Amino acid sequence: MARTSRSSLVRALVLLASFALATPAYADGNWATARAEELCSQASAHRVAGDVSVAIERYRQALEIDPTFGAAYLGLGGLREATGDTDEAEKTYAAGIDHVSGFADGFLARGALRLRAGRGDAALEDLLAALALRTADLDVLRKVLDASISLGRLPLALASSRRLVVLSVAQGDVATEHEARVTASALTELIAFADPVADGENGNPVRRALARALGRRRAADKSGRTRPSTASPRGTKPPVESR
Repeated sequence: MARTSRSSLVRALVLLASFALATPAYADGNWATARAEELCSQASAHRVAGDVSVAIERYRQALEIDPTFGAAYLGLGGLREATGDTDEAEKTYAAGIDHVSGFADGFLARGALRLRAGRGDAALEDLLAALALRTADLDVLRKVLDASISLGRLPLALASSRRLVVLSVAQGDVATEHEARVTASALTELIAFADPVADGENGNPVRRALARALGRRRAADKSGRTRPSTASPRGTKPPVESR
């Protein structure tokens, strides 16, 4: 009897060790996150296969297991958007922002949704919140710049373009630096000289200013003159919209 019990205990220990070796992600204390990631992968597969209801259920299960798993909020929100349920999508992103610390991707997703819905002020708030979390991210700053231009927030756009020059130089992104300098030059001219109500037969003032700035830049490059410098904003803080 003692020998049988001992053999059973040995077999149990072997099985337990095998399970631990076969599932390292589960054995290191991150079981909830690993399981949530697995469920999100299943959700993505079901979405591709057209099984929307099953995909939604998998995302929900992932969030029940790990309410801080950001990818599940993004996946579920994106699926809601794809099916036309933008209200639920926005609620999903909001829940992610509430539960995931520093959830910049959540702010970006909700900001993009709000921008598409024509809610520019709310969208810009989300984009600026994302930028506050990722102050050196060129892509996030570019989104702020594009949104501020499209919404006519020219002072914020100018501050963003100047900040983009500084960051692109620091990160060695020559293409972004060139584009940002042209944009900053155009915005400077637009704010100082362009008639904000000009339109119609005179054309869009933003496009005119960009064209003039680009023309000057090309002429300077051809003549070998030093590229015009653009004043950098003081400090390293992300741009803040003036009211």
